[in-house]
Amino acid sequence: MGEARRTKTCRLCYMEIDARAEKCPYCQQWQHRLALTTVRPAIPSLIGLAVMVAVLGFAAYTGRRLWWSGEDFANHAGELTVTGSRMDFWNVNGGLRAMVVGKLRNKGSVPWKYIELECQFYDAEGKLVDVGHESHSGTVLSHGEAAFSVGFDADLPREAYVGHQVIVRAARDARSGW
Repeated sequence: MGEARRTKTCRLCYMEIDARAEKCPYCQQWQHRLALTTVRPAIPSLIGLAVMVAVLGFAAYTGRRLWWSGEDFANHAGELTVTGSRMDFWNVNGGLRAMVVGKLRNKGSVPWKYIELECQFYDAEGKLVDVGHESHSGTVLSHGEAAFSVGFDADLPREAYVGHQVIVRAARDARSGW
C-alpha cells in the first residue's frame, strides 16, 4: 500500500516540512500546539472572549432569577383563598389574646409566600370592631393548601368578638429571588 507520511504542514507558513521537525526551517515557528498562541494572539483572545460571554450569560440568567420579583399578586388575588377558619381566645399575662386558625387554598399555578393576612372581627350587629394583621411565612404551592394562624392582643372584651373574616391582602411569588 502507500508509504507512511514523512512530512507535515507547518502550522504558520503551511510549507511541507519533515514530520519529525519541532521547528519549521522556513519560518522558524515551533510546531507544538501552544506555539500558535505566541504568533496568533487572536486565538487566546477569542477563547477568553467566549469564556467571558459564558460567565456574563450565566450571571445575567441567575441575576434575573435573584432580582425577579415574580408575578404580581393583584393579577392572581382570587386564586389564593381562605377555605375555613375558626376564632378562639386565651388569657395571657392578664390580657386577652385573639387567635384565628384556618386553611389557605391556592387554586392557581403560581406558588405564593410571605402571605399577608387581615382578620376582621365583627360584633353581634355585624359592625367591624377590631382588625389584626399578620404575615404567614410559609409557602402555599400551586394547587395546594397550607394551614395558618393569626394571633394578636384583643382590645375589647371577648363578648364583643362574635364573627370574623380572614382576607388575603398580599403575597409574593415563591419563585422570585426575594
